[in-house]
Amino acid sequence: MHRRLFVIASTVLVMLVAASLALALGYALSVRQSHRAVEGYARGTLEDSEAVVGYAIREIGSLAALAGQPCDAWSTESLSLQSYLSPFVRQFGIIDDQGNVYCTNFGAARIPSPIEMMQAFERDGVFMTVSDTEVRQRRSLVIAVPMTGGGAINGLVAPDEFAHPSVVRHLGRFGHASLLLDDGSEIVVAKGGAAHPDGSWNTRQSADRGIVKSVRSDDYPFRAVVRADPGFVLRMFKNNLPLIAPLALLLGASLGLLFYRQTTRQMSLEQSLRRSVARDCQDFRIHYQPIIELETDRCVGVEALIRWQHPSMGMIRPDRFIPIAERNGLIVPLTRWLIRTAIDELAPQLYGDPKFHVGVNLAATHFRTFDLVDDLRQLVAYTSLRPSQITLESTEREILSDYDQTPLRVMEMLSAQGFSIAIDDFGTGHNGLAFLQRFPAQILKVDRTFVDTIGTDAVKRPVLDAIVDLGQRLTMGIIAEGVETPEQAAYLRAMGVPYAQGFFFARPMPVADLNAYLEDLEQSLREAAMAKSDNVRRLFGTETPPAAGGITP
Repeated sequence: MHRRLFVIASTVLVMLVAASLALALGYALSVRQSHRAVEGYARGTLEDSEAVVGYAIREIGSLAALAGQPCDAWSTESLSLQSYLSPFVRQFGIIDDQGNVYCTNFGAARIPSPIEMMQAFERDGVFMTVSDTEVRQRRSLVIAVPMTGGGAINGLVAPDEFAHPSVVRHLGRFGHASLLLDDGSEIVVAKGGAAHPDGSWNTRQSADRGIVKSVRSDDYPFRAVVRADPGFVLRMFKNNLPLIAPLALLLGASLGLLFYRQTTRQMSLEQSLRRSVARDCQDFRIHYQPIIELETDRCVGVEALIRWQHPSMGMIRPDRFIPIAERNGLIVPLTRWLIRTAIDELAPQLYGDPKFHVGVNLAATHFRTFDLVDDLRQLVAYTSLRPSQITLESTEREILSDYDQTPLRVMEMLSAQGFSIAIDDFGTGHNGLAFLQRFPAQILKVDRTFVDTIGTDAVKRPVLDAIVDLGQRLTMGIIAEGVETPEQAAYLRAMGVPYAQGFFFARPMPVADLNAYLEDLEQSLREAAMAKSDNVRRLFGTETPPAAGGITP
């Protein structure tokens, strides 16, 4: 009951985490979308501003005839008419050679101009700055253009002329757009969001609490800057929420359901495994894969592989239930059943041929106690088998322990009693020769990953030759696993590998199929031997083979 509640709580947690991750991903996408949108607003503001400035400069140029003229009624009327007709410039002025504005469309004036104006005339031909003069209650942009006959004409442009309606509409109260001039002055063209404490905007500050995008003009001395507050991102996220929320819920529900089904299925497998083991392993079967002697092509033994025939789930692979059995202490009784059943099913072969053996895979649990030694001693005494007919297979990682010496003592005791010990998947660990010198193993089983390199240019191919050479030098039996092609079998035979197993010879099979396979194999070997004998008789033309001394004429 407690475990089921834990599974339910874990499932809810998985759903919440998955949904939260989906929402977080949606927010990240909204942030990215916001960055693209703000950059688009900056480019749009720049394009609109360039168009307005270009138009204003042309309008200023149309008043070139007024440069140097006195500020009389005709001049002021001309300036007033132009400002009335202009869609952008709200005030014009005439500038003398010293840079002072002496006439506007409102009449005579005396407005000193900054020194930078004259420098700009000499450098760029156009001067721009932000004036304190308010147009529509906001600071305005001053554009001054020098005339060829002397003097200059300027114009004041209202800031809201530069903002495109779409920029103003989308920024709303979550941001603002401005033009930042090269002289350091700034004019806000689209106002929104929260201002700084002093009531001003400073887009040159770091955007630690928002998004700032800046695009510079190639034609004029300013750049368009758009800043969006975090509220802009939140608004974008809110707009995307009708799409993100269902996906987050779907993802959370799907992963939660998958987790729940997988966990409950795992629990179900564990419970089923316990019941099956308690019922004397009635649902388990053993498949046998023949081990072939390459020199004679005879079957000299088999590897016993356990299979679970689940009543409702069908055949379950060992890699699914063996780890469950190991975690729950079921692997020992399961292996005990495997060994006893294999000996019973293979009785004709084991008792009929003292050299025939059966290999059994052992987990690390078997080597941590001495129960295995007692079980096998009693089994051999009860069945009268030779201990050498039982091969105990395990991998390096299953046996090795830096702190516990029990596995070593267990192997030494088993080896002393005559049981064969095989190191499975040799070459995939990290111990090699040091491992063989430490543990009393008699057989090396070469992993199929090395056998697969035969006939290829794989980097691992020389490792196969090294393993075979090592086993031969240590006078150990060598079994190559995973042989699937005649080329692999021929290569191993030429290398002097005595034994092999794999699909090329036979797949794992039930005992009934194994008996039929062994009969067919013996029959084919007898027929091959008879055919060879017939060839000898035909070659020498006699029923009796020639004497060792030579051929008699």
